[in-house]
Order: sequence, then C-alpha cells, then structure tokens
Amino acid sequence: MTNEPIAALRTEVVLGVIGAVGQELRATLSELLQGELRAGGLALVESELHDELPGFAARAVANPRALLAVLLDTRAASGWRLIVIDPSRR
Repeated sequence: MTNEPIAALRTEVVLGVIGAVGQELRATLSELLQGELRAGGLALVESELHDELPGFAARAVANPRALLAVLLDTRAASGWRLIVIDPSRR
C-alpha cells in the first residue's frame, strides 16, 4: 500500500444495470458517462450483474478503487430506479 490517502486511490465509478435495456441505449449511456468521468480523472467500470442489489453492493464496497457504485434498475413498468452506493461508507 502507498502513503497516498485512500480517497486518492478511488478513481472508478462502477455501473450496473438490472433489467432489459437495449444495447444501443446502454452504449449511449456508457459513452456519455465515460466522457464526463474522464474529464474529472475518473473511469467508468461496467459491472455484469449476476444477482440483485446486495451482491452488487458487496462487490462495490470491497473494491478499493470504487469511488461510487450506481445501479440502474429498469425492470418496473412504472419507471426506472437509480441506486447510488458510496463504498467508502461501510
């Protein structure tokens, strides 16, 4: 481990999507986010979801490079749900 503060090591934003999202829409979302994050010195990491929120959250908290984890849940017909996790707050 280096002597740098932990916050300096957190440079990734982890994105997960649950539900049916077209490939074109997902690619557009990813491209927009990458452009904005890159300008701030951050990287977008897309996470494949094999389970629900608890597993996604556990992996985000365990990742020492994750500054933020975002889960987009598109399953409900009534609208999408966006869940934001701060991995540094255990």
